[in-house]
Amino acid sequence: MVGAIAAAAAIDASSSASAWTRIAAHEAALTAHALRGLAGVPGVRIHGDDDPGRAPRRLGVVPFEMAGVKHGRVAARLAAEHAIGVRSGCFCAHPYLVHLLGLDDAQTRAVQRRLAADDDSDTPGLVRISFGIGNTLDDVDALVAALRAIATEASAPAE
Repeated sequence: MVGAIAAAAAIDASSSASAWTRIAAHEAALTAHALRGLAGVPGVRIHGDDDPGRAPRRLGVVPFEMAGVKHGRVAARLAAEHAIGVRSGCFCAHPYLVHLLGLDDAQTRAVQRRLAADDDSDTPGLVRISFGIGNTLDDVDALVAALRAIATEASAPAE
């Protein structure tokens, strides 16, 4: 019952045009801030439009990869060590991710064969951050700091 009441209140609060304008502006500010921050993290490659100036014309969703660290590992470390939730993998958009990652037909077939054999140890994918109304610029800064820490460890020489 509490969930239904909360959902109704959220729908009511966000149903006006001015509310949607504020929500879109908030999402654009978070996205621009994230794009600026991620640009300074060693090894991070953003897939898609990475220009903070165009943030108002895009969604608050940023897919990226980190050199030397598998997507699932980045997501697991963000969650376990920094209490930051992201998504990793192909996001139910496998053909699009194949395109973004530049996999050719032979590579795609090899991945399909491994998956069919229950081997998901080297499945291609990305990490995706997504923003919502409850996120803040401090949340973005925490994400960027966490990714810097992961990148620093990934680039450190093995002992």
